[in-house]
Amino acid sequence: MAILHLKITKNDEIINLPREIHGQNFKLVRVSVKSSPLATGASEINQGGVAINLSFITGYEVISPIRNNMLFLAYDEYQNTNNQNYDQNLDSEDIPLSFRVQTFKYEGSEYAKFVAEIPDPPPDPLPVPVAGDIKRIDLFFEFDRVNLVRY
Repeated sequence: MAILHLKITKNDEIINLPREIHGQNFKLVRVSVKSSPLATGASEINQGGVAINLSFITGYEVISPIRNNMLFLAYDEYQNTNNQNYDQNLDSEDIPLSFRVQTFKYEGSEYAKFVAEIPDPPPDPLPVPVAGDIKRIDLFFEFDRVNLVRY
């Protein structure tokens, strides 16, 4: 068993892996969402979760009346850290060295709200994170065989 870890820090980004992975069974096993928590009573800004589009999932593994081929992940926007275990099997095509990840609000029509990127060099003072903005999402997948990894 091998693990694929994806760290998402923007609503539209390119992920670069050190090697390609041949298509095989993948299982989403864990999700961690770190965010700036909302104050009690504030309205949710990401609709209580996110919908994630991984460009390598293209074969209608997820069918939904909202949008197909999205991973729908609910989380508590009033908490700083949300950790959830999953047991969700997915088939995938080959996963290339680089692929696109888009993260939407739970209803799938608008991009999710992430903490603004801090430029280099950082400004003084640093911008204050907006309550509800996502700092990062970590996805952990198990995949079947390491020998299907291209070197």
